[in-house]
Amino acid sequence: MAETRRYRGLLIGNATFPRDPHALPALDGPRDDIKQLRKALTDPQIGLFDPADLEAVRDGDIQELRDKVDELFTTATRGDVLLLYYSGHGELDERGTLYLCAKDTRTASLRATALSAIEINNIIEGSPATSTVIILDCCYSGAFKSSASSTHIAGRGRYVLTSSRSTQLARAADHPGQPSPFTGHLVRALRVAQPGKGIRHLTVVEIYRQVHDWMTANAAIAPQLRFVGEGDVILARRPPPSPRKTDPPSTAEPAAGAAAQQTPDSAGQPFDSQSTSRGDHSDTPAPARTSIPRRTALTLGASVLVGGAATAFPLLKGSRGNPEGSARKGVVVLDFPKKYMQVAFSPDGKVLAAVGQDEARLWDVATEKPIANLHNLLHDFGSMVFIPDGKALVSRIGENPAKLVDVATGKPLITFTKEREEFWQLALSPKGNILATCDGGNNVWLWDVATRTPLGSPLADGNGQVRSMAFSPDGKTLVTGAMRGVVQLWDVASRTPLGSPLTGHTGDLYSVAFSRDGRTLATGSEDKTARLWDAVTRTPLGSPLDEHTGHVFSVALSRDGKTLATGSEDKTARLWDVASRTPLGPPLTGHTDAVTAVAFSRDGKTLATGGDDKTVRLWPVS
Repeated sequence: MAETRRYRGLLIGNATFPRDPHALPALDGPRDDIKQLRKALTDPQIGLFDPADLEAVRDGDIQELRDKVDELFTTATRGDVLLLYYSGHGELDERGTLYLCAKDTRTASLRATALSAIEINNIIEGSPATSTVIILDCCYSGAFKSSASSTHIAGRGRYVLTSSRSTQLARAADHPGQPSPFTGHLVRALRVAQPGKGIRHLTVVEIYRQVHDWMTANAAIAPQLRFVGEGDVILARRPPPSPRKTDPPSTAEPAAGAAAQQTPDSAGQPFDSQSTSRGDHSDTPAPARTSIPRRTALTLGASVLVGGAATAFPLLKGSRGNPEGSARKGVVVLDFPKKYMQVAFSPDGKVLAAVGQDEARLWDVATEKPIANLHNLLHDFGSMVFIPDGKALVSRIGENPAKLVDVATGKPLITFTKEREEFWQLALSPKGNILATCDGGNNVWLWDVATRTPLGSPLADGNGQVRSMAFSPDGKTLVTGAMRGVVQLWDVASRTPLGSPLTGHTGDLYSVAFSRDGRTLATGSEDKTARLWDAVTRTPLGSPLDEHTGHVFSVALSRDGKTLATGSEDKTARLWDVASRTPLGPPLTGHTDAVTAVAFSRDGKTLATGGDDKTVRLWPVS
């Protein structure tokens, strides 16, 4: 059937933006992205696209992009399979709408000079084609939302494959002449897919799963797939089997395009890349990880196609001991199979929870033995906080509801839903009666937990996407941390801002935390610093805490308010004296990857850290 359908596509690669070069710096990857992708899709062995039916546009202005997208969809027939691909800068407006940037885009005038997701959807709605694949390799690409309309014909519908979530920056290309990591993995998946018994073709879902596995093996950015319709869409022929087994990929940097030469035998090996912020991305393996842009550590997991069901909780195996390289004796190491982790202690201090990607686990703090595995309860976990009676609140990622879950039985007790709203971040008031959720943009909703209904209109933070939230101990104040380093305090009762935003950070806010008396606020940022603030006067307490050499992903204050803990991309955690704002000894070393989460036990004698090295560590605090 696939061989008889006509495949048509448009590949857009925008690398230069001369009308707004400060906000939209030139990119290295887009030209190579569309070059390598076009070569794979039209390859005589694996491609289903005739070269004449796959157009490539390089550095098009907004009018050219609009004309080309309109032409692709309006000239289609019902049986066509259409592909729209974009690599370049993605921008969001104040409502969270995604815009694809053109050569003449100005960020101050996105509606007039960039191509919006809304505009693209409107064009697609007028097309007779019933099978559409949209692939976006740009920052915030996960914010592209398809129309709710669908077809009930198997194998027909709209499929949106994106390089990142709606609040994430995409990865940057390391060198000119190389594709982005996402597009490089996409090309690799097309060329080196494992042979299938009697399966001649590669579908969008299979390609997505392979790209997702490669990208999340060693990085914090997860590609997304959304679809409206039924069945799956074939995108390429399966490559012929390799005639011989080859050696694993070298860790040395290959020549441009080398990713496409990997053999099926190495297709399952994870791939990493050096990068800077998108900008663009690179698909080449690198000797070591470098700085990557990340969304807040409280947002975890990756969107996939279907959700799981509640299951019984088997006991887990944990490992204990003093790891080599740990700064302190008596460190306990607990294995955790996933990355992008958040950790929390229960209110009574008896249970430690860790949540990351599609896994949540609980341990008994006294015995350090595993209690429960919440895997399959929900397919994607988000942030998790304990409520006063010890139950856990688990949020799904993206277009999914937040759920209050009984950790003893694993059964959802309450579901919070709002039409067309997403749940990316959450915070719970100390009394457990108000839930705050963020929709992936700048809107924060307050919910009455008992009635599961929103408390009025959302808090519209005009400072950009909200990436972290926390309630004050009395529940009267909510703090939000947004892009561009802006901190805002809100009066919960009136849902209005408390004064002007707190400014000082020069990078996105990843974590915020109140002291137990509500007088001190701690923040951690992409700018590699943590800061302390007087929450009453809304003024900074001294200079930034700048001992870390990477993004500060997580902050926590001890129960007595005397000690601050920070976790960083530099693979360390640190303890700080709040009064003097100085480090308490050397950094805590032992993690072999970014430390994404820190939490104090109730008695303040233990610090829990979670890292991208897939371990939870318990540190004695003197």
